[in-house]
Amino acid sequence: EPLLQEPLCLVSAVAGAKAAPRGPVPLKTLGRYPLVVPERQHVIRRLLDSQATLAGLALDIAWEVSSIAAIIDLVCAGYGHAVLHASAVVASGRADELVARPIVEPALASVLCLATSAHKRATPLQRATAQLLTDLVRSLPQGNAAQSQPG
Repeated sequence: EPLLQEPLCLVSAVAGAKAAPRGPVPLKTLGRYPLVVPERQHVIRRLLDSQATLAGLALDIAWEVSSIAAIIDLVCAGYGHAVLHASAVVASGRADELVARPIVEPALASVLCLATSAHKRATPLQRATAQLLTDLVRSLPQGNAAQSQPG
């Protein structure tokens, strides 16, 4: 069951973003930016790699890092740009140092889903946990990058 869809953004240091165009970033232009990205098994990296391949786009991977916090630190220090959710920028506590511009044409988004077994009946604890997670996602502010899905 889809609970949350979050668009991906090109995240840049405020200082470095001044030279870059404002507004949404077309996917086909991502090859122009040195990227600080998660390791290959990370869901954002897999989505980014697959969409770049479909678009025939060669990405400039400057750094491959296993921690979102480390990615944000490297971007703030001017070592490149990242592809992350805007909510990751807000959660980092460094939003004033960063600019997040949505990736478009096509828009890239990750979807958070709640998966349950089709073969086993859910226990009371599983049902309560699923309801708690659903309620938490629906209580997120609607004005940020996160968009709840009906469910």
